[in-house]
Amino acid sequence: MKKSILLLIFIVLFKTGFTQQTLPIKHSFKGQSAPSVELDIYGTAIYIEGYDGDELTIHTYDAASSKSEPEEARGLANISSIAKYSYERKVMYDPPAQPADPKQVFIWLRENDKVLLIKVPRNIHLKLKAGFMQSEISKISLKDLTGELEINGAALVTEVNNVTGPITFSSNTIVSSKIIITNIKWPNANANPKPLINISAHTADVDISVPENAKATIDVNTSNGDIYSNLNLVNKRRSSNFSGDLNGGGPSIVVNTNYGNVFLRKQK
Repeated sequence: MKKSILLLIFIVLFKTGFTQQTLPIKHSFKGQSAPSVELDIYGTAIYIEGYDGDELTIHTYDAASSKSEPEEARGLANISSIAKYSYERKVMYDPPAQPADPKQVFIWLRENDKVLLIKVPRNIHLKLKAGFMQSEISKISLKDLTGELEINGAALVTEVNNVTGPITFSSNTIVSSKIIITNIKWPNANANPKPLINISAHTADVDISVPENAKATIDVNTSNGDIYSNLNLVNKRRSSNFSGDLNGGGPSIVVNTNYGNVFLRKQK
């Protein structure tokens, strides 16, 4: 009897806590008021979109299909994907151990040559660990999300648009990259003890758009770069870096980048 119970527990843990399968992937959060998921993904580019639903889906996405081809390419086939990704797709390393919490949804996916579209419930707490093939299209795109975002990745470009946060982003890539954050739903008060935006990168330009009338406290450190802004910021610290307030201070923005410029601009 005990063996049967243990076997049943293992099956539940594997199905609900740890997912490693081929595309497409689907997981339902029906009945959960505060869904949470951890994604460990290795691929080419990742597009994550929030929507008013209760299911997570992952499938391939042709991000280039909407691009207009140059006049010179008329009559020719686009063979970019063949030229760039003609290697054998394989698992890079063994999956990690299953999570201890059976309620934790953890998806481990290795799709070296795929651009992925991930649709998630808008209010999800998302933890994303992303690894990429070295390519000019490696990208993380996140939009239309109202839950907390914790991102650890090494894409050449990371774009965050129309989210509520808080956002925590870290990257140790030594390749020059860009992090662009726009259209943050700015809170009126600093109710969350975490920074609204917290970025730590080794080699990245960081570009953040902030509503001109928002209240914010901003701390920026860049060891080998410059800080640019057209916001009405009041500097509180005299140093090569910047610590200051916007409209008297409020929710915090923290940026640390060793090699890169930081741009703090008025949101259009």
